[in-house]
Amino acid sequence: MNENEGTYLVTGATGRVGGQVARQLLDAGATNVRALVRDPSAARLPAGVEVVRGDLSDAASLDAALDGVTRVFLVWPTLQADAVAPRVLALIADRVRRVVYLSSTGAGAAEPNDPVNASHARVEHILRESGVEWTFVRGGGFAGNDLAWAEQVRGGGVVREGFAGWRRSVVHEADLAAVGVRALTTDDHVGAVFAVTGPEVLSQAERVRIIGEVTGLDLRFEEQTPEETREALRTWLPEDAVEDTMAEMATMTRVSEPVTADVAEVLGRPALPYRRWVADHLADFLPENAVSEGVPSTARVAAEYVRAIEHGDVRAVLDRMTAPDYVLVASDDMVGSPVEFGVDGMERRLEAVAGTGEIHGVEVDEPLVRGDRFAVRFTFVSTVSTSPRTGPRRAYAEISLFTVRTGRIVREEVFHQRPTAVR
Repeated sequence: MNENEGTYLVTGATGRVGGQVARQLLDAGATNVRALVRDPSAARLPAGVEVVRGDLSDAASLDAALDGVTRVFLVWPTLQADAVAPRVLALIADRVRRVVYLSSTGAGAAEPNDPVNASHARVEHILRESGVEWTFVRGGGFAGNDLAWAEQVRGGGVVREGFAGWRRSVVHEADLAAVGVRALTTDDHVGAVFAVTGPEVLSQAERVRIIGEVTGLDLRFEEQTPEETREALRTWLPEDAVEDTMAEMATMTRVSEPVTADVAEVLGRPALPYRRWVADHLADFLPENAVSEGVPSTARVAAEYVRAIEHGDVRAVLDRMTAPDYVLVASDDMVGSPVEFGVDGMERRLEAVAGTGEIHGVEVDEPLVRGDRFAVRFTFVSTVSTSPRTGPRRAYAEISLFTVRTGRIVREEVFHQRPTAVR
C-alpha cells in the first residue's frame, strides 16, 4: 500500500460496512484513514482512524473532510440526501481521484416505483458521468439487516416476519468491505461493477434456524399476515412503494436471488457463510443473562474457539479456553484406540504431530451448539512424512465434540475421517 497516494475517506464509517472498511484499511497497513461522521463524540472507531465532522447532505460541511483525500469509500444516505446528490457528488469528484460506491444489486434494473434501488441507480449515473475513477460494489441482501430480529431472538425465541420463504443470498458486511478495500487500494478494478452476494441462498425461516443453531437458543419462525407485513414496511417506506415491495418479496419466494462468484474472483477465497456472520454477531443475539457472573455462554466459547483456530492461535485455546481438568479423547495415529490426554499431554501431542508432517491448509466450519456442548468440523490438507517436502499430500477431516463448563472447555472428543490423497 502506497501511503503517498493521499488520505482514504470513509463515509458511513459508524455503520456496519463503512466500519469494516475503516478497520480493514488499517489492517492492510494504511495510516491515513479518515472517517466522515455527523457526531464525532458519539463515534466508536478503531484507534488510528481520524474522525472529521461532516454531513453528506450538506456540501458546505465537507471541505475539511476532503482535504488531502484521493480515494473515497462512499455510503450514500439513500433517500435522505437524494435532492443534493448532484451537487455533493460533483464536489467530491472534483476533489478526489477515485470513488468506490456501496450500491445495490437492484440498481442495474431499478424501476421508478422502487425508491431505494432508483436512488442507487441515480448515484451510479452521476458518478459515471463525473469523470472520477469509480467502482460499484453492489450488495444483495445484507446479512446485517437480520439484526432487526435481535430483540425478538433475545426476548422469547419467536421471530415474526412476513414471507417465511423469501430467499436471499445474504452477504456478510466483511465481504462487501473487503471487495471495496481491494478496489480502493489497487488499480485493478476501476470501472468494475461487482454483484457481491453470500455463498448460499437461504429463506428467512432457514436463517432463523441457523441463528438458533449457532447461538444455542431455541428459536422458531412465525410468519406475519400480509397486513402485518404492510404495516411494518410503512415504518420506513413511502406509501406508494409498499405494494411494489410486497409483490417483489412474493416473487422472491418463488425465484431466488442469484449467488455470484465476485467475492471469490476479487479476494481469492469463498464468500463468508451466514453461519460465520451469526457467530461474528453473537453479542447482538444472545440475551443479557447468557453471561452469568462473567462466565461466557457455550455459544461464545464456541465462536472464540473457531476464531482462535482460524488464526493459528493454539496457545489462546490452551491458556484461556481450556479448564485445568481438561481432557482430550483422541487417537495418536487416527486409526488406533482413543487415548485420554490432559492439557500437558495435549501440548506434547501437538508437538509430536508438528514434527511428523506439514499442514498446508485448514478449513474450519462454524460451530453447532447444543446446550453445554458444541461440535466443529475441521478439514486439513497436509503432508505426513519424515520428509514433508517429498511425502504424499492428503486431505482428512475430523469432528471435535466439546463440553463446556463455567465458560471453559472441559472435554474434547475427536472423531477422525479416513484421509484421501490430494494431487
